[in-house]
Amino acid sequence: MTLEHVQDVLSCPSCRLCGDDYSKTIEYIDPTHIYLLCDGGFFLFIPRSRFEYDAHVAFKRSHVRNAKKEGVKAKEYMSGVCRKITCQIPVNNKLAIRYARGLGFKFEGINKRSHMWGGVLIDKLMLGMEV
Repeated sequence: MTLEHVQDVLSCPSCRLCGDDYSKTIEYIDPTHIYLLCDGGFFLFIPRSRFEYDAHVAFKRSHVRNAKKEGVKAKEYMSGVCRKITCQIPVNNKLAIRYARGLGFKFEGINKRSHMWGGVLIDKLMLGMEV
């Protein structure tokens, strides 16, 4: 696991459009987090409990064609680690919502006014799946 790989993906223009409230500088890797690296991207899983992990995904636009295949592999890996994967996606990120639903995530709720976009708070969809 290298900070350089994660930083390289996060510094691409498409990832910088994620929102106003993100620092793109990664200074260390939290040992409780699971990073799965792949060509042009990575998956980050943050534990919420012994049975649930919160998913984050980043791909360079030039490598997004690999995202579905890599997502299936990440889901298979996490099935040996936890029982449930969740994610929260800003409502204006239609591509990420379509991607998550394509992997099997289901709608579980709305986190109101919880994501800063262009100086305005917007809602995030809460999605989840049992693995």
